[in-house]
Amino acid sequence: MARTRLILWFLAAHLAAICMSGSAFAERRVALVIGNSTYAHAPALCNPSNDARAIAALLKQSGFDDVALKHDLGFDGMRLALRDFGLSTRGADVAVVYFAGHGLELGGENFLVPVDASLKSASSVAFEAATLSAVLDAIRPAGRLRLVILDACRINPMAARLEMAGGLTRSVPRGLGRIEPTGDVLVAYAAKAGTVAGDGKGTHSPYAEALLSTLGTPGLDIRLVMGRVRDLVLAKTAGAQEPFVYGSLGGSNVTLISLKQDDAGAVSPVSPDASAARDYELAAKFGTKEAWDAYLAAHPKGFHAELARVQRSKLKVIEPPSRPKVEQNASLDAKPIAPPRGPFDGKWTADNWCKAPGSSPGGSKNMGLTIDQSSPTTASATYFGYTFRDGRISGSEVFFRGNRDGMYDLSGRLTNPSTISGTFKTFQGFTCTFTARKR
Repeated sequence: MARTRLILWFLAAHLAAICMSGSAFAERRVALVIGNSTYAHAPALCNPSNDARAIAALLKQSGFDDVALKHDLGFDGMRLALRDFGLSTRGADVAVVYFAGHGLELGGENFLVPVDASLKSASSVAFEAATLSAVLDAIRPAGRLRLVILDACRINPMAARLEMAGGLTRSVPRGLGRIEPTGDVLVAYAAKAGTVAGDGKGTHSPYAEALLSTLGTPGLDIRLVMGRVRDLVLAKTAGAQEPFVYGSLGGSNVTLISLKQDDAGAVSPVSPDASAARDYELAAKFGTKEAWDAYLAAHPKGFHAELARVQRSKLKVIEPPSRPKVEQNASLDAKPIAPPRGPFDGKWTADNWCKAPGSSPGGSKNMGLTIDQSSPTTASATYFGYTFRDGRISGSEVFFRGNRDGMYDLSGRLTNPSTISGTFKTFQGFTCTFTARKR
C-alpha cells in the first residue's frame, strides 16, 4: 500500500510539473501596427499601408495573441490607439509597436506624425504629433521584450515647411533623433539617426521587405533578426540606407517568435523566408558564381533571390584574353616568349586583409594577382576574381580604376623589385590592404 501511494504521489507531482511547464511556455504577445499613408497636408506615401498590412499578417501567422492593425490615424486616433494598446500590454510577455509613415525630431524629442497634422509652426508640433515617449510608455508593462519598429525616417515635406515658417533656433534634422531607451527595450529605426529611409518603388519599402523576410524566423534572437534586416537593407540600397537599433537586452536569448514543438516534441519546420535568409548568408560567405547559382536553384523567387541576382551580376567580369600557348614541338622560327614589359608585369602571390566598418580585419593568403603591363605607363590586372583595366603607372606606383562603378579601385606601390604593397575597396565598404610578392 505504501509503495502504491508513493507511485501515485510521484505521478501526481510529475503531472503537475508538466502543467506548470506548459503554462510557462504559453507566452502572451501583443502588437500595435500603424500605417499612415494618406497625409492631408503632404503628398501621400505609397507603401506604409501595404507595409503595415503585411507586418500585421506576419505577426498573426507567427502566433501573436492580439494584433491591432490601424490605417491613416489622425492625432486623436493615434492617441486612443496608444491608450488602448497600453492597457493590452499589462500581463503580456512581448509587446511590439510598428509604425510606418512620417516622423521627425525637434528639440530633442521624436514625433510620429498623424495624417491630419499640418505642422505650420514649431510650437504646433507637440499638439499635433504623437511622441515616441508615449509609445514607450504604452509598451512598458510588458514583461520580457518591448520592441518598437519605426519605418518613419522618410523625407518629410512638413519638416521643411517648419523651417520655412521661421521662428526656429535651428534647422529641423533629417529623419529621427538618437534615443537611449532604458530597460529591456529595443527601438529599431529604418535608417540611423539623422538620415532618411526610402519609401521604395515596389509594394513595400526596403526596410519592410527585409522585416517580412526575417522577422518571422522562429527561435532566432531578436538582435540577430535586426542585424539580418540591416544587412539586407544595406545590400538592397547599395549602402545608401543603414537601419539602426537603439537600446539593450540582457545576456539570455531573447526571441520574438519562439520555436514551436509538435506532440512528438520535434521542432516545427523553418518558414521558407527564414530558410532563404539562412541560405543567402551561406552563399554570401562563399561569394562565387557557383554559390549564387546553387542558391538561386534552391530559391528562385523572393526578396533574397533578387538580392542574390544582384550579387551574382557583380561577378560577371570579362576575363583578359589568354596568351597563346607555345607548343613543345614549335618550329625553330617561332617567336620566343616576350620578357616582362616592366617591373609590374607578371604573376604575384598576395596576402590580403579586409576590414568592414566597425569590425576586426579578416585575412586571406596566397591569393593570385596577375598584372599585364602593356607599356611603361599602362597595365591591366586580375585580382580576387575582378578584372581591372586602364591601369596607370607612374614610376614605382600603379593605379587601376575599378569596373564596378568605381568601387573597386586598386592601387599599389613597389617597395622593392619583388614586392608590391597596396589597397582596394569593395562594394560592401570593406577596406582591404595587400602585400604581393613576385612568383
